[in-house]
Amino acid sequence: MSHHIAVKEPNTMLRAHLALGLILIAGGVTLAIWPSALPAVGLIAAASVAVHLGAAVLVWTGILWLRTRARRDAQAGQGATIRWAFRYDLLVWTLTLGRERTMRTATLERACVSTGERVLDVGCGTGTLAIAAKRRVGPQGIVCGVDTSAEMAARAKRKAVNEGIDVVFDVAPAQALPFPDGAFDVVLCTLVMHHLSKEGRRQALAEIRRVLKPGGRLLVVDIAEGRGVWAALNPVLLLHGHDEKHVLLESEQAMRRTGFSDVSAGPLGFGILGFTLGRAKERDA
Repeated sequence: MSHHIAVKEPNTMLRAHLALGLILIAGGVTLAIWPSALPAVGLIAAASVAVHLGAAVLVWTGILWLRTRARRDAQAGQGATIRWAFRYDLLVWTLTLGRERTMRTATLERACVSTGERVLDVGCGTGTLAIAAKRRVGPQGIVCGVDTSAEMAARAKRKAVNEGIDVVFDVAPAQALPFPDGAFDVVLCTLVMHHLSKEGRRQALAEIRRVLKPGGRLLVVDIAEGRGVWAALNPVLLLHGHDEKHVLLESEQAMRRTGFSDVSAGPLGFGILGFTLGRAKERDA
């Protein structure tokens, strides 16, 4: 039985606020005990505030720029295409506070990717998740990645070559995957669905269902609908439209209509991200 998305864990922005608050409280206690420590405490507090605000401004600016450039590059029926690969990696590093590897690990664990499986990463970006998946499936497994951006795919290929990892990257939209029926055990689709229209999401899910073997797994990871004051103030949520915050719930519903069973949903356990997971049904004769 599925359950709706509700991210209850404190997200990274909340943790940053709490850390800053603890620093300021510690500074106040220090001053109460040792008034002569004012210059040192003031310097530490000012530096903490500056770093925190600077990171927030960078996140806001980066996400706003991402959305503006993606809209300019929008392709009819395919959704937005992000083309600036290096800057995208920098933005992801900032948004995850340097914990992208942890996020990718949480994604692979949620999809239960295991040794010897055939995995497809739809909307692979610069290839970080696909490369991590290849390490997990081992030499007997196969991992492919596709993205609508040639720039993203090119950077992903360079990463794989530099790390000595055998992953095949190609340029293709989620709605027209260049693979035969039933080619994969697992399909990963992270932070892609909110770039597509409702019709584009339906088409993408149908195409993903086609390339999955019966019983194969699809994991969709995207922005979850946050709750509470911290979700209301989160820059990622604020810069995404109201409809995009419901992408996971819509994906869950669409998967049930597009040949998936055992559909479940919940928080990924990393920031404001949630997941929807389902298994491909047997095809009709």
